[in-house]
Amino acid sequence: MTWVKLDDTCPDHPSIVGLSDAGFACWVRGLCYASRHLTDGLIPKSALRTLGSPKAARELVDAGRWVAVDDGWRVHGYEEKQRTREQVEQERERWRDRQSRHRTVTPASRRDMDVSHGGVTETETETETEQPPLPPHSGGDHRGQHANCRACGTNPRGTKPAERNPSSLLRPVEEVLAGAPAPDPATNAAGLDEARRHLRSVQQVGDL
Repeated sequence: MTWVKLDDTCPDHPSIVGLSDAGFACWVRGLCYASRHLTDGLIPKSALRTLGSPKAARELVDAGRWVAVDDGWRVHGYEEKQRTREQVEQERERWRDRQSRHRTVTPASRRDMDVSHGGVTETETETETEQPPLPPHSGGDHRGQHANCRACGTNPRGTKPAERNPSSLLRPVEEVLAGAPAPDPATNAAGLDEARRHLRSVQQVGDL
């Protein structure tokens, strides 16, 4: 579809203001016909019956809006205001090229194009290999005789659970304090005694 350009002052132009309603309507229809069929302003005689009457055509010629030619009329100054056939065809060709490039773009290349323009539309994440769930503990004595048993240590994805002794999971207080900055001597003794009392209470719970 093409478009006709008419500025808002055209009805007041000296060559238009004196036209009759039929003459003005014929002039506008002639612009639409030339733009739709890309005739560069040519109005053939055969098209006049759909645009207006011979009287309206003579009125337009007398007003200088149409110019009589051998095969019809030509709109005066058409190429100064309206797009020519060459301009319309070039614009359509550019549109077809854009559509063709859009259809051939793959999702990966479209993502690269978005990234290059700062419009990341797809977040890339690392794919993690989904592991099957761990098998349950087998019943009975666990001395390595059960296949694929975490308690026996025969499961390649699991190891034999540690003994449930809270004291074995705690570092000695002296070891913890050895790696920490030396506190104030006045408060060190009280804090150390408190830590030892706490450790003994934990060990007593583990012996229950």
